[in-house]
This record gives sequence, structure tokens and C-alpha cells, in this order.
Amino acid sequence: MITHDDLTARTGRIESLLRDRLGLKHGSLGRRAARAGRRLPRAIRADLCRIGEAVQLSGHPRLRHASEGGEITAACERVEQHLAGIDVRDRRIGAALGLAAVIGFNLLVVAVLFIAVLRWRGLA
Repeated sequence: MITHDDLTARTGRIESLLRDRLGLKHGSLGRRAARAGRRLPRAIRADLCRIGEAVQLSGHPRLRHASEGGEITAACERVEQHLAGIDVRDRRIGAALGLAAVIGFNLLVVAVLFIAVLRWRGLA
């Protein structure tokens, strides 16, 4: 059985990883998982929601034993391992390259259309 103190410590580490790696600063773990969207795999989002529910249950004296400690511990480990593997620099470079590719493609399409219109009107 995982204690309330252990769970809050692990949740604190997960929250700091979410803040540092994905920029998710506000809200509960379930809310942050929803805001992360496709940046996190579905299983990790489900684990975050499960951990958030366990945190809420661990604060209640009678419902504290409703969540299984082994399952929550494994979920915490999976989430921490996945978030620790995210490279912030690589994500930013990928986003910048993706944006540059979209802009380059749009410029190419506009140039081709411009040349096509010039040829159609007989100016080129």
C-alpha cells in the first residue's frame, strides 16, 4: 500500500516534470493530461488520470484504501520514465523545422500558382 506522503512526493516529481518538459503548469494531473493532448501517448494520459484520482482518494480517510498501491506505483514509474525521456530541445527544434517546412511548401505553392496564372494570361 502506498502512503499519502509517498504519493504526494511522487506526484510532486511528476508535476515538476510536466512543468519542465511540457510546459504544463496549472491544474490537476487529469487536467494537465487533457491539455497535453497528443504530446503524450494515450496510456500515459490514462496513467496520469489514474494517479490524480488516487491522490484525491488518498486524502480521504475511509476511501484511502480503495486504490491499489502496486498499480499506482507502476503508473507513477511509467509516467516518470516517459517524461524524463522527453528532450525539450529536440521538441523545439522539431517544431521549428515543421513550421519552416509548412512555410516553404506554402511559398512553393504560391509561386507555382503565380507562374500558372502568368502563363494562362500569356505574360510569361
